[in-house]
Amino acid sequence: MDIREFICCEKARADGFRLLSACFYQPEKDVFLKEGIFKNLASLLQQVSPDASVFVGEMEKSFSRYSEKDPNEDYAKLFV
Repeated sequence: MDIREFICCEKARADGFRLLSACFYQPEKDVFLKEGIFKNLASLLQQVSPDASVFVGEMEKSFSRYSEKDPNEDYAKLFV
């Protein structure tokens, strides 16, 4: 692996961690879906860890099934 490939891989990893950390913010369903957080995270993880990208798709399916109220209640129970 040359230095350019290494830098590209590390940038994808950093961006992936940034998006993964966004999953710990108070959930706003429309923002998560409009910003494409799950799709972007899956794309970045595909480069760094293809096995992990499969789980992001499952996260998105689960998240989209819930109403706006449900994730906020779970967030409050977990972090407040």
